[in-house]
Amino acid sequence: ELGEYARKKENHKLIGDAFYYIISKIINQNRSVFTQRKKCRNFILFDILNEVFLDRMGGQLSLLVHIYTRLHACMAQDYNFLHQNAKCFIKYSTILREKENKLNYLEQAARLATVAKSIIERAIEESHNEYLNITLAHIQYTRANALCWICTLEDYVNSVNVSNAIEAVYTAFSNPYNEDKDYETNYGDESVIKKFMREFRVSAPDALDGKHINLMRELNLMIL
Repeated sequence: ELGEYARKKENHKLIGDAFYYIISKIINQNRSVFTQRKKCRNFILFDILNEVFLDRMGGQLSLLVHIYTRLHACMAQDYNFLHQNAKCFIKYSTILREKENKLNYLEQAARLATVAKSIIERAIEESHNEYLNITLAHIQYTRANALCWICTLEDYVNSVNVSNAIEAVYTAFSNPYNEDKDYETNYGDESVIKKFMREFRVSAPDALDGKHINLMRELNLMIL
């Protein structure tokens, strides 16, 4: 079975190379960026890849990290790819033991989501396609998720990261396309965003300036 084959780390390079070959072929055979993105989509969706390589142990996240890393060179301008890459890195961070390693992948995820956000915002300026706005909302949520994870691991001591997280959460939850989103549970019985909001109020509220205090007040009404 593919899941069992993928469990062997020595097979990861071959699988990654196969994905790179397929994606490269699609890109080289289609000049239209829209067509490239459409045809590549099912090969890069995190949820699909996770199901494809699911094994009796519950998944192969290290393989998915390898695949996304291998594809980055040819898909660095595709907001869908960057978003899915960020989702993968966030999920992977949750199974790592060392705090430093967790932060490394979460920081990469936040950067990937930030770049994806910038790319799709430029695309929205050139198009009024509603699909783009929906995708932007999902990217905003993923970015907020990564930033909140970072803050919780740092015990809210980095005021710059906390401010960035608050702004990201506010942007995500202010987007009407996120209003009906069934938010993923990432920390026990609550999302990491709710954990961030709840714990920060207790641990370090004095670290905020007036702007972010007001944002937190609004967020408390939206989320908690």
